[in-house]
Amino acid sequence: MVERKRGRMEKELPAPFLPLLLSTIPPYSPFPLSPMFTFLVPPFRVRYADTDQMGYVYYGNYARFYEIGRVEALRSLGFAYKALEATGVLMPVYENTSRYLKPARYDDLLTVEVTIPELPRARIIFQYAIRNEAGELLHTGQTTLVFQRADTGRLCAAPPGLLEHLKPFFEHEINQAAQT
Repeated sequence: MVERKRGRMEKELPAPFLPLLLSTIPPYSPFPLSPMFTFLVPPFRVRYADTDQMGYVYYGNYARFYEIGRVEALRSLGFAYKALEATGVLMPVYENTSRYLKPARYDDLLTVEVTIPELPRARIIFQYAIRNEAGELLHTGQTTLVFQRADTGRLCAAPPGLLEHLKPFFEHEINQAAQT
């Protein structure tokens, strides 16, 4: 467990955020890290339009930051949402959770770390950690999206093209599954 500056323990972090917490452990750590894909969105400034009357980022904008992170993470793999939709597959959000640890404020420089903790099947999970320029963890979140056929509205498997782009990040997991 890691102590916060105020002395509270991080034990209240839900299990889905464990990979985000573990990603802060130095490389010499004895704790093995799970295979996963992680992408760091280039830093961006909080605009006045993103804030409420107190100068804090309005809570609804975190979902927009998540979307920016998801789109850019997939684009970094050479896989674009627009191209996916052109094949007749949509990715609606099935579930969204957020944890507000500290407020992001007007003019803060934020980074969004996006993690895909497991190889997708009929759904894909994205985890997020939002930090300010001092590196303080301000916000964590997770969204689950499903793959859905546009013509029928039925769920479908993750597109093979996406899986091919993600497989190199999950080689250990794939090899373990093949051995069992």
